[in-house]
Parts: sequence; C-alpha cells; structure tokens
Amino acid sequence: MGSHIDDLITLTNAELVEIDKWVWANKLPLNISKTSFSVISCTAQNYTQKVRLKNKEIKYVTYFNFHGLANDIRLN
Repeated sequence: MGSHIDDLITLTNAELVEIDKWVWANKLPLNISKTSFSVISCTAQNYTQKVRLKNKEIKYVTYFNFHGLANDIRLN
C-alpha cells in the first residue's frame, strides 16, 4: 500500500486532467513549463510518483513566492 503522499499525488494527477479539460474548453493558455508544485508539510516527505500533465512532469519546488511572500515547504 502506498503512502498518503503517493495517494495524494495520484489524486492530483487525476484532477489535473479535469483542470486541463476545463482550460482547453475555455480556450485558456496553460504553460506547463512554467508550472510547479510544492508539498507543504511539517515533516519530510518522500514520494515515488511524479505529478504530470499531458505526459510532461511538473517541477517540484521547495521554495516559492505567493503574492510577493517568499515561502518554503515548511512555510518559513
């Protein structure tokens, strides 16, 4: 049985398919090469699955800016 994070990544990949359908239906651009994701957690997480959209891997980042606020995966 997979870890909780692997289960969440499986669900994320399924939801990304639905988001892509909506984006395409509404003729909106989605630049996968500029798309990234983070897993925010209090503990270190290891996962084996990749987050993908249209057979392209979405980059995992440990540091990100959100509305001008710099954060890392522990929200420091």
